[in-house]
Amino acid sequence: GHNRREGCYGLRRHAAQITLYFRLLFADLYRINGLPFPRYKYLNLNYALLTQKVFRAVFYYRYGKGIITSLCKVFLPNKDDIEIRCVTGQISGGILLYHNMGRVIDLHSCGKNLTVSQGVTIGLGKTNEAGRNSPIIGDNCLIATNSVVFGPITIGDNVKIGAGSVVNKDVPSNCTVVGNPAHIINKNGIRVDIPL
Repeated sequence: GHNRREGCYGLRRHAAQITLYFRLLFADLYRINGLPFPRYKYLNLNYALLTQKVFRAVFYYRYGKGIITSLCKVFLPNKDDIEIRCVTGQISGGILLYHNMGRVIDLHSCGKNLTVSQGVTIGLGKTNEAGRNSPIIGDNCLIATNSVVFGPITIGDNVKIGAGSVVNKDVPSNCTVVGNPAHIINKNGIRVDIPL
């Protein structure tokens, strides 16, 4: 009786994890423009795995280690110059990586619909009092080409970080940030010039 109940609970928990995994994966998949099979999500998944090397990096991050991942990597090798790590494991669905060029994504956590261009580094900095040393990024953020975002900072929702920017301080929601040192040039749709 008792062991059977534990076994059923374990199967339900495993099924819930698989459901969550596929929900996140398909959110990532449908951020890709030009998928050829609008009504067939599994055909689109196969198409993306075969043709989109950056999507493979997200797929391998989401799926982790296991026999299926190992088999896939034999036929569909991972892009070596794309690293994705997340301390909490909480990267919400809809991550989109542009271009097959190198980037490092080392986050504490991330909201939905993160867009990252080539050459971006999101990484570690000095550990704060709470023991965190990597960024938290909100929903619907864009980090443009060759930007660097690092340290125990928080990037709000709907933030755009311009190409070549260096960000190591908190950024409030609904802002556009550019430069080195980074400063806010647009906040809530109004042009401003506010240093971080």
